Amino acid sequence: MKNLRVFQVFLLITLTSVLVACGGGKQSPAEIEMSIWKKIKSGDYEKAVKLWYENSELDPETTPDELDQITQAFTKKIQEEVDRKGGIQDVKIVSEDISEDGQSAVVKVSVTYKNGDVQDPSSKYILVDGKWKMDNSK
Repeated sequence: MKNLRVFQVFLLITLTSVLVACGGGKQSPAEIEMSIWKKIKSGDYEKAVKLWYENSELDPETTPDELDQITQAFTKKIQEEVDRKGGIQDVKIVSEDISEDGQSAVVKVSVTYKNGDVQDPSSKYILVDGKWKMDNSK
């Protein structure tokens, strides 16, 4: 059931075009967002999903097989959504607001699709062991 929740959170993020990226821990939340969106824009959906996982707080009990199944499902959903809109024309970071205590952040993005649709999603991040991670506790 927890995997379903993770799937729903990611699907919401994907369908509202929230960006995420490779992080190595030293990247800012906005840099993480833009890295993921660059992968999505270029059509490398599987890498985008993997980057999202690398930069998310996930259930530690998720097995490698479950993670592989979820990756495949997310990859398919992302590709279907982007293809339905003709691809991504442009992605811009609108803002990155880091809290005063430096422990959380919100990144707002603007995604323009080739069919003219524009979405303005936002992503929440938390600082975990010195690395920014997407906050999936919604």
